[in-house]
Amino acid sequence: MYIPESTHEIAPLILKYFREELTAEEGHRLDNWRFSSEANRVFFDNISNEKIVRVDYEFDEEGIFEKIIDKLHSPEVLLPPTFHRQRIFKHLVLILIITIFALAAWLLLRK
Repeated sequence: MYIPESTHEIAPLILKYFREELTAEEGHRLDNWRFSSEANRVFFDNISNEKIVRVDYEFDEEGIFEKIIDKLHSPEVLLPPTFHRQRIFKHLVLILIITIFALAAWLLLRK
């Protein structure tokens, strides 16, 4: 399984993907890169979902290529939030303890 490593290898594939000009081999290379890491998948989904790159024949190819390269070099890749069951459970226990102490204090001060 060949995974493109450099941005100069993957950016043209992304551009061809949006133009629907990928060959079968290029499609496999792009998919291998996309699914090789969560960051790559999220990056590619963000391009697709947010319509960062809208390829149309009136757009400048070099400008689009530069946008893709800039995004690939961007240090910030937003990963989807993860659900931490343990963290939520700890917070719920803490809220319950505080509530019990507040109720006990209220009952003691009420007398």
